[in-house]
Amino acid sequence: MPINTVPGTKPGILPKQGEISRRPVQQEIHEVGNLLLRSALRNFREYAGVPAIEAFAIREIGYRGKTSAREIANALMSDEAQVSRVIKALLQKKLITRKQDRSHHRRKLINLTEKGKRTFAAVEQIGHWRETRMLHGLRERELRQFYDTLGKLRANAESLFNTASLEMEII
Repeated sequence: MPINTVPGTKPGILPKQGEISRRPVQQEIHEVGNLLLRSALRNFREYAGVPAIEAFAIREIGYRGKTSAREIANALMSDEAQVSRVIKALLQKKLITRKQDRSHHRRKLINLTEKGKRTFAAVEQIGHWRETRMLHGLRERELRQFYDTLGKLRANAESLFNTASLEMEII
């Protein structure tokens, strides 16, 4: 039987199926995330000419200006090895430059080229279109509530991620 193991609460049985949700929230979130990712994979490649992970990196570089691979990895919640591969691809496509940071000799700064800035503009346009479509039909009150709930879910997800082991009592 599934148990409730929310930190700070006593373990207990979760609500019966259909009382709150027909399926586990975790599954619903996973499926929505998958749909968003799959559509991003298609949209960014088709309209900006880059894979989604490269589009996300370009977006971060565009927002930040000169930045490091570590800062991009942190912003994307990705590992540095993956970001390193993305940077290599962006360098080959001449979308970014990478130069030594004069104040920190071990650090390399990444910036958009003119071609990268055009790609950034396309990525931003696609992102705006996608966000408009995702939030279509939601009223202002619903949007505020959505963002409040999303913030709580993110905090809980970060707690799950940062928890070394399962902290639950099985009855």
